[in-house]
Amino acid sequence: MTDAADVASDAEPTYRWLAQPPNLPRYGYAEITEALVPILTWPAVPVLKRVEHGLSVVERFVLEAALTLQGVRAEDITEITGIPTDIVFRVADRLRALGALDRVDDTFEPIEPVTREVLTSQRLPEYHQANLRFMYLADTDELIAYDSGPGTPDPPLVHLVPVACQAPVPAGLVGRSRATLLNERIAAGRVAGLPDWVHAAVDDDVRMPETSPAYRCRRGHLKSAGNGAALVLELYDGDNPERRGRPCSFDGADRLRERLRACADALDGALRPLTPVSQAEATVRDDRTVRFFTVTTEGARYFGDQGLPISRPLGLSIRSTQAIVAVPARLAPADPAAAGLFALDHAVHHMLETPLSELTPQTAAQAVAGAVEIHQLPETAVTVDELRSELWRRRHFTPLYTLRAAEDFDYD
Repeated sequence: MTDAADVASDAEPTYRWLAQPPNLPRYGYAEITEALVPILTWPAVPVLKRVEHGLSVVERFVLEAALTLQGVRAEDITEITGIPTDIVFRVADRLRALGALDRVDDTFEPIEPVTREVLTSQRLPEYHQANLRFMYLADTDELIAYDSGPGTPDPPLVHLVPVACQAPVPAGLVGRSRATLLNERIAAGRVAGLPDWVHAAVDDDVRMPETSPAYRCRRGHLKSAGNGAALVLELYDGDNPERRGRPCSFDGADRLRERLRACADALDGALRPLTPVSQAEATVRDDRTVRFFTVTTEGARYFGDQGLPISRPLGLSIRSTQAIVAVPARLAPADPAAAGLFALDHAVHHMLETPLSELTPQTAAQAVAGAVEIHQLPETAVTVDELRSELWRRRHFTPLYTLRAAEDFDYD
C-alpha cells in the first residue's frame, strides 16, 4: 500500500500524447482518467436541529413585560391578565428553557439581545438533536454535508470499494475534537451543502485521526468556467478495474475541482524534449476546450515518428501524483517547412479514410491539393510521389497497392 508521504509529494507532472482526444461532453474542459481522493465519511454526526415556531399571544406578552419592566414574576402577569399563575409560570419557564429569558429566584428577566430579537422576528427557536451525514476531504480540507430526503445526493459508498492507501490529515487538525472543527466551519460558512436547520454539532468525544483512507476514482469530467455541473467521480477497485464502480457526487468540493483543473492546466512540460515555440493556447471549439501547441519542423517530425496524426485532433494525458487527466489538443505548424509536414499528414489520413474502391491517382491528387490549400501552401509544396512514399514509410501497404494497381498491373 502506498505510504501517506507518497500521496502528499509534489513531483513534476508527466505527459503522454494520445492519438485520439478524450470524449468530452458539451462545455467539457478535461476528462478525469483517475484520481486518488482521501475521503473520511461520518454517517451519523449528532447535531442540534433548529426549529422555529410562531409566538403565542401569552408568550409575546410575557416577553414584552419582561423586557419593559426588566424583570417580571408570574404573579404579576396573573394580576394583569387573569391567566392562572401556574399556566403563566409554565409559559415563562419554557421561554427560559429555550434561551429567551433568564430566571433569578421567582423573577424572569430578559436576555439582551435575544429577547428583543425573538420579539422582533415573532419566531421562537427550539433545538432538537438529530443526525447528519458529512464527508471530509483531507487533501483539500473541505467539508460537505449530506441531508437526507428525496432528490438529495448520497455521500460516497466507500465501504463498497477497497482503500487504495492512507493520506495525511492536516497536522493542525489531528487530535482535535470533530465537533469543534464542525462548529468552526459552520460559523465560517465553510460546510458545503449544510441544511439551514443545522444550529451546531454536538460534542461526541470523536477526535480527528492522523490519516484518512484514500480511494481511486475515475470517469469524471470538468466543465469550462461558468458551465460547472456537479463533479461526479466513480469510485472503483484498482485491483479489479473491470468491475463496475460507484458514482459519487462531489458537489461543493470546489478546491478538489480546482486542483483537478490545475492538473489539466499544467501544460508547460508537454512538449519536452522539444523547445516550445510559444505557450499553449486554450481555445473553445464545438463547445469544448482544446489546447493548441505550435511546433517547428523538428516537433512535427518528432510527433510523426511517434505515430501521432499531427494534422488531426489529439489527446494529452497529464499525470500528477494525485490525478491523471486527459485534455483535447491540436498541433499547429510554426513555419512553412512544418506546414508541409502537416499537409502531408493531412493527405495521408485523407487517403486512409477513403474507401479502397475509390482510391485512384485522381483521388491522391485531390487529397494533396486539398491539404496544401488548407495549410496555405504553394501547390508544389507536397506532391503525389511524396504522398506515396509516406504511405510506404508508415507501412500502409494496402491503400498504396490499390493506388498503384493501375500502373503496376497494366499489361495492355
